[in-house]
Amino acid sequence: MNEQHNHTILERRELDMLVHQMQVEADRQKEEYERPVDEAGHMSDASLAQLAAYHDKYEAEILTQHQTSLQEKAEEHAADHQEVVSGYKAQTKAACEDQARVSESASQATE
Repeated sequence: MNEQHNHTILERRELDMLVHQMQVEADRQKEEYERPVDEAGHMSDASLAQLAAYHDKYEAEILTQHQTSLQEKAEEHAADHQEVVSGYKAQTKAACEDQARVSESASQATE
């Protein structure tokens, strides 16, 4: 149980690190695409609007990719936990069945 708890904590830390790395990358990419807008004083309004639309689309795509990745990781994490819980339930059931057999044998032995 403690080993599984430690494993869960490690998974959560890995997930937190992944989220942090993805946020850093998203921030870097956002800066990269905002820089041309800041330097675009000489551009026409149409070009600026096109650049802004492209930036918004690109940012939305990145956020969607990050959310999808996080959701997949969360689902994988939940499935791992469910597997552990199922294992504990099976062990508990087997232990109860063993206890019932021992009790029945003891009861028959005293008769």
